[in-house]
Amino acid sequence: MKKISRFFKAGILVLVSSILLSGCGFPGLNSSSKDTVRIAAQNTSEQQIMAYMISDLIEHDTNLKTTLINNLGSGSVSFQAVKNGDADISAIRYNGTDLTTIFKQAPVKDPKLATEKVRKIYKDKYHMTYFPSYGFADTYAFMVTGKLARKENLENVSDLKRLAPNMTVGADQIWVNRKGDGYDGFAKTYGFRFGRL
Repeated sequence: MKKISRFFKAGILVLVSSILLSGCGFPGLNSSSKDTVRIAAQNTSEQQIMAYMISDLIEHDTNLKTTLINNLGSGSVSFQAVKNGDADISAIRYNGTDLTTIFKQAPVKDPKLATEKVRKIYKDKYHMTYFPSYGFADTYAFMVTGKLARKENLENVSDLKRLAPNMTVGADQIWVNRKGDGYDGFAKTYGFRFGRL
């Protein structure tokens, strides 16, 4: 009778443990992860907006669920998340950043050529698909107030040259420090630097 009692207790313990563990959300134990697309997004507004739009489209047009991996600090971090299998898709990729920062290639001024080069590297080296653009240009641009533009007759970036030494510019630190097509590349191309960044 003691033997049956011990087996009974062990059986109950295994049964209870199985029930408890089946309700846990440990990765790999929960079957819903097969049906969930994990979307990596950096910490910028456009990354966050696009991640939510992608999520809504996937959930609207498929039977899949989505989860967002938000506030990743850089393109390198979101790339590593997809590369390591921690994410399924990156909300936005920037071909200039990928080319110069991720792949350590020289900058390419022609956007089509840059995209083709990045697409080929993703496919050949990482077996990843680099999808076409969402349909909007996502390039760096400088803004000034309409009042200053009218007063100083500013129509393009080159017109800032005479004012630049006295200007303070707010800029993305990734762009400021990026080799090739960042701030140093800008200064070399346009022939001037701003007074303060």
